[in-house]
Amino acid sequence: MSFNTKSSYFPAKPFPKKHLGHRTFSAITQKFPSIKSQHSTPTSSLQKNRQLDLINEALIQRLNKLINYNLLFLGDSNIGKTSLVNSILTQHFGIINIKTDKPNPTRTFLEYTESIYHNDLELKIKLIDSPGYGFFTTKDKWLESIVQLIISKALEYKKNKALIPKKQLEDPRIHAAFFMVEGPRCKENDLFLMHHLQKYISIIPIIAKADSYSSNELIQVKGNFICQCAEAGIEFYDIAKDIGDDNKVLSSENLGPIPPFAVISAGHPTEIDGKIIYLRNYSWGHCDIYDKSCSDFKMFCQILFGKLVVPIVETAKGLNRSIAKNAMSREKKAKIQENLNKQAEKIRKLSKFVAYLVLSWYK
Repeated sequence: MSFNTKSSYFPAKPFPKKHLGHRTFSAITQKFPSIKSQHSTPTSSLQKNRQLDLINEALIQRLNKLINYNLLFLGDSNIGKTSLVNSILTQHFGIINIKTDKPNPTRTFLEYTESIYHNDLELKIKLIDSPGYGFFTTKDKWLESIVQLIISKALEYKKNKALIPKKQLEDPRIHAAFFMVEGPRCKENDLFLMHHLQKYISIIPIIAKADSYSSNELIQVKGNFICQCAEAGIEFYDIAKDIGDDNKVLSSENLGPIPPFAVISAGHPTEIDGKIIYLRNYSWGHCDIYDKSCSDFKMFCQILFGKLVVPIVETAKGLNRSIAKNAMSREKKAKIQENLNKQAEKIRKLSKFVAYLVLSWYK
């Protein structure tokens, strides 16, 4: 597939910034797939410098308190969610015992937890892999299960907050979602789902399988995606605002604007010059998934697990409070309605009994 980069459609001026009023709709309560936790092994000592860079920005504002950072990976089936989770664990955190072969489709929510320590301070990162919406359910039922997961985590935190001391309280709430799409254009299902999910969670978009395109083609794919989402009224987490003066890094010379991030699925571990790197092999050679000339994966990890940890967590607080409040309000109204229905049923039975007595008397 080839693209004419000269005819790429980009807006003549930046899209006007709109402020989304976070609204909620009533999702049908259903039992969503169970969540299985998989605890990864400790990172190697070779990762120490990277760890210090990773947690410095987050912990400086949270001294003597555990920081939970819970991230959800969303998208269609077989788009590479599990591969991206594996890439983060293997290449960025140094966890080398993760299976990187083609996995079976994910059928349930899976959690991968990694804690990073520095001077008795802890950053606890949870990566949540999710089932794709394509193979096992309709997009509407998939959406309901994702919304229900987000709501249940918000309610769990609200209930635990009243029972557990603050220093011991962990935060199970989901702080952001990475929504993965494919090019060359975003599917209608993806636009529909992102439009509804933005009411519940901050979304950060990712273009999967970036190795399917040349760098020029990828720039156009990103441009198409940005325009489609703007036309659909979809707004993403404002990364540029929260990284401040460093926002110049969001303009990649090789691969176009960020977000969306363009990533390559996890490759096979290969030792080169005494260093383990992860490569995708092709007939013409190989591609390092961490090479910034091939994908945005390196920048993705540095930004999302560096300066943005605290801003993302802080942004999620207000949204999750609103979600929990609305959910509890709906539960309260549902209980009131249930009691009214019970009273109405009692009155109906009593009226029927009285009518029976009256008829019996006249007989």
